[in-house]
Amino acid sequence: MDFTTLGSIISGFCSTVFYSWLSVLTMPFGGFTFTDPADFIFAALIPLTLLAMAWQHLWRPNSPRWVRFATRAAYAVAMMGPLVPLTALYLASWRASGVIGHWPEWPMDDANHICKHDVLYQMLHSVSVYSVAFGGWSIFCFGALVLHLRRQVSPVRLRWMAFVFLASWIVFGIEPGQRYAWLLD
Repeated sequence: MDFTTLGSIISGFCSTVFYSWLSVLTMPFGGFTFTDPADFIFAALIPLTLLAMAWQHLWRPNSPRWVRFATRAAYAVAMMGPLVPLTALYLASWRASGVIGHWPEWPMDDANHICKHDVLYQMLHSVSVYSVAFGGWSIFCFGALVLHLRRQVSPVRLRWMAFVFLASWIVFGIEPGQRYAWLLD
C-alpha cells in the first residue's frame, strides 16, 4: 500500500466522521419552523455556548478555578437538562387537571387546546415549551463541557458525568406519565 492510497483512505474516513458529527449537531435545527420564540432561543443559545466554550478553551484553558466551575456546571447541566422540562410539564399538567377535572391524557387531551382561557395554564404551557428548548440546549452544553474537561479531569469523573447525563435522560425517556408526548400532541 502506498502513501497515496493510505492518505485517501484516511481522508475519506475523516470526512465521513466529520460529516456524521456535523449532521448530529445540526439535527435539532431540521424540525424548526421558527414560528415560536423557543426556536429562536434554542438556535441562538447553541452557537453562543459553543463559541463561549471555544473562547474559554483558547484563552484560559487550564485555570484550576475554571476546571472546578466547569465540572460543577457539567454535573448541573447533566441533571437539570431533562429535569427542568419534566418539572414544567408536570406543573402544566397539574393546572390542566384542576381546570378540566381529570389528569390530562396523551392521546385525548391536546396540550395546545385545553384551558384556552386559563392564564396560569397558558403561562405554564409557555414555560414548558421554553424548558424543552433548555433541555435541547443542555445536550450541546454538556457535550462542550465534557470535551473541554477531557484532559483536566480524571477518566473516572468523566465516566460519572456521562453516567449522570445518560441516567437523567433515560428517566426523561421512560417517564410513565408521557408528559412530553402530551405536549407534542
